Amino acid sequence: MKWLILLLLFTTTGCVSYQQAQLDLLQQARNGIALCDQSRQEHRAVADELDTIRRKQLDEAFDADVREHQPLSPDWVIEHRRAYAVGLQAMVAAHAASVKADETQARNIKAIDAALERAQWLISMQMQLLHFKGAEHDPN
Repeated sequence: MKWLILLLLFTTTGCVSYQQAQLDLLQQARNGIALCDQSRQEHRAVADELDTIRRKQLDEAFDADVREHQPLSPDWVIEHRRAYAVGLQAMVAAHAASVKADETQARNIKAIDAALERAQWLISMQMQLLHFKGAEHDPN
């Protein structure tokens, strides 16, 4: 029943130039979505590099603290190791949240593009039906 309603709608509405403008607009929207996805991927790469730099800075800070605090007492080493572990856990949690947000954004971008692609398909089907309907009435 839905297809019959869509078929009726497609054969009774719109003109080809208007539909072509709609298709062109949808294609531009899809191009914009592709640019957003490219930007997302570049952002992910920068975030990953920043995580690497932060980890290196934490390691260097730990090493510098150990070198500066001589002689090392067992209590100081235990407390310092705990602080380092907390720092690492915070970095891991931040990285995991960043990756999860990126995955959500990637899924959203993909869903938007799929919806735009589907709209393009529907309009192209409407154009084909109008062309067929026009050819049916053409005496040549």
